[in-house]
Amino acid sequence: MAPEQIKGHRGDARCDIYSLGAILYEMLTGQVPFPAENVYTAMRMKVHHAPPTPRRLRPEIPPPLEEVVLRALDSDPHGRPETALELRDLLAHPDSVVLRQRSTQGTSTSRTPLRTVATLLGAILGFAAMFWVISLIGSWMLR
Repeated sequence: MAPEQIKGHRGDARCDIYSLGAILYEMLTGQVPFPAENVYTAMRMKVHHAPPTPRRLRPEIPPPLEEVVLRALDSDPHGRPETALELRDLLAHPDSVVLRQRSTQGTSTSRTPLRTVATLLGAILGFAAMFWVISLIGSWMLR
């Protein structure tokens, strides 16, 4: 559940982007972004805290990929990509992603093997394409 929904506000497509960001985070790190003992603590963490940076848990994650995931998990919906297409474009063009200071904190500066980067990006792009297709099918079903 996106932070704005927790606060009782009506959501839009960016709520789905938040959910996709949580799934991508878990796919990359093997952990949920806000581990907590109960749902109420997790909800409070989503509203008031940022998740640990993925590279803190898995240093081999490329900084642009980490930045895209963290943008999708931004607690402010205006800080997230507005559409799945925008998210897909960020994932497809990592060279265009502007890194924020948070992406380099607490991480190693070792270089990531190209094969690992390609595998991670391939998995993420495949998932983003699947999400996009599902959203298209959903919009057709609502007609």
